[in-house]
Amino acid sequence: MIERLKLFQEKAVAYLDKVRIKMNNKYDGVALVDFCGTLVSVQTADLFVHFTIRKNLIKRIRYYILYLYQKVSIKTKTNFLKLTLDKRLFLKFLKGYTKQQIEISSQKFAKMIFDKYLYGETISSLKKLDNKNIIIISAGYKSYIDEFCKLIDINIDKVYASDFLYENDIFTGRIDRTCYGDDKVKILEENNELEGYSKSQIYVFTDSSSDLPIVDLGKNVYCINPDSKLLKLAKINDWIIIK
Repeated sequence: MIERLKLFQEKAVAYLDKVRIKMNNKYDGVALVDFCGTLVSVQTADLFVHFTIRKNLIKRIRYYILYLYQKVSIKTKTNFLKLTLDKRLFLKFLKGYTKQQIEISSQKFAKMIFDKYLYGETISSLKKLDNKNIIIISAGYKSYIDEFCKLIDINIDKVYASDFLYENDIFTGRIDRTCYGDDKVKILEENNELEGYSKSQIYVFTDSSSDLPIVDLGKNVYCINPDSKLLKLAKINDWIIIK
């Protein structure tokens, strides 16, 4: 009897928490927005590293060698050096940079990608979504995405992305999380970002099939220059395609 009462109490508390969240929510929907390939037309993580080290000739040469190794390894499905082949491969080039140096580079980089690679169509589509909580969730780096958000003329409520880890304001060469694929769903759930919203109130903006885990969360999907797999699914499901 005591166990049943305890279970009922836990369910009641959980239900009341959901009601409270819904009552306190000032928005009537949420937009989950990818960054690379969606808000801007480039993949930004490795580009940011290259941008930051661009004046260091030795690092640039090493970067290009590693870049070629990465591309060949992925294409041939070999990895003789047993290296991590994702974006973390290039972070070693920023190890030892001060937090101030990273922040200054982030500001300049954000301005550069805003000027050269902004997807105006995505911004226009977001503007048409009245009273929506706009969340950027990306495998890019939070430092420059935060700066980018200051440049666009829409309000971004939250940014979830990979964050640099520092020790005594010196970059360690590591990040806190990858924020990719299923990780995005986990982050949203851990932060209760979807509480109080039905599937029809969730809008997803992405260019990549790697975001299918968050695509499954919403009913309204915007495919921005989608890859072949996402394009095929978009046509089947009658999702909005923007090219």
